[in-house]
Amino acid sequence: PSPAGHGHAHFGHGHGHAPSPAGHGHAPSPAGHGHAHFGHGHGHATSPAGHGHAHFGHGHGHSRARPAEGTRVGAAEATPSELRRRVEAAMEAHDFQRSLELLGRLRRVEPQDLWARLTLSDALLESGRLAEAEAELQVVLDRKPCAAAYLRAGYLLHVRGETELGIEVLELALEAAGSDAVRAWAHVELGELRWHRGQVEAAGRHFARGAALDPSLARARVGQARVLAAGGELERAARLLERAAFTPAHLSELAFWLEELGRSARAELAVRKARDMARADAYHWGRQSAVALADHGRGGAWGVELARAELARRGSWEGQAALAWALRGAGRLAEARVASQRALAAGTREPLLLYRDAAIADALGSRDEAAAGYAQALALNPRFHVAYAPRAAGRLAALRAAATR
Repeated sequence: PSPAGHGHAHFGHGHGHAPSPAGHGHAPSPAGHGHAHFGHGHGHATSPAGHGHAHFGHGHGHSRARPAEGTRVGAAEATPSELRRRVEAAMEAHDFQRSLELLGRLRRVEPQDLWARLTLSDALLESGRLAEAEAELQVVLDRKPCAAAYLRAGYLLHVRGETELGIEVLELALEAAGSDAVRAWAHVELGELRWHRGQVEAAGRHFARGAALDPSLARARVGQARVLAAGGELERAARLLERAAFTPAHLSELAFWLEELGRSARAELAVRKARDMARADAYHWGRQSAVALADHGRGGAWGVELARAELARRGSWEGQAALAWALRGAGRLAEARVASQRALAAGTREPLLLYRDAAIADALGSRDEAAAGYAQALALNPRFHVAYAPRAAGRLAALRAAATR
């Protein structure tokens, strides 16, 4: 069946490395009708082995590389294979402007290269150019629907606020996957989107399947830990996340769980590790560390500086959300609300994102907006966070009670 039963998938209003299309053949289009459509057109993990480079914008781990410097071979001297190698290096280094430049050169010599279009879509997404990213992806969906394209389409639909349709498209990616590594990736993507919709048990099944298919996929184990925590098994969840955590965001979440378990010293170590990751490599970990430090009252002006620096390189909604939370942690609430509203402008609806926007509105005294945001977050997933979900419920109850007085 096609997404929503409409034959063509219309991604009109419409998170790492995913497989490239090479070697995976054609995937079934929605309902077998040939095309999926964007009408009006997001950290990074290791790519499934042997499937090439492609880039998602949702924070699943990072290369330690820095933007390459030094002599660059001119366009006339670079072969397509050399250009692809440089594109991969630039994407790994999060040098997205350099990636766009190189991809432009590659497109001029290999205009039909679908790998280049997929990677261009990723680079545009990371640069905050969502409509252009969708347009490039649409070309691939029209010419050669495949798992790699469906994986991106599912995520872009989620960013646009069409998560249910995104889930259906990710199911197509799962059907089209040509290897266990790609199937594992698709399961984790499905788990994350189902998590955002409060389908916790279904998310857990996807994470477990992903972990079984690819034991090296840390994102699957992180998802499993989150599901355990949502079910009240914090002890097991914390043990699993301590082994699987590889980003400042994971460490922040772990710290909340350890605090809930009464292990304040270990929670402090987790927060310090998130801070130290930014000190050692702010280029790659700045955005996540800014959020992690703000979560635990540590960011201040440095957290804002980290978030602004990465937003200057990556103009995505996630960068705006990170800046908003860092500004809130520094007490700059009016600026925080502006950034938070920008983060929500694409239509993304994740419980944690909505909670943070509501908390900023709450601190500004915008009670109606705060109550609406808390209610939306809890409606999507009442177990979205060990600490923030109970806070959202408590503040929502208090705001509603105050409104009736």
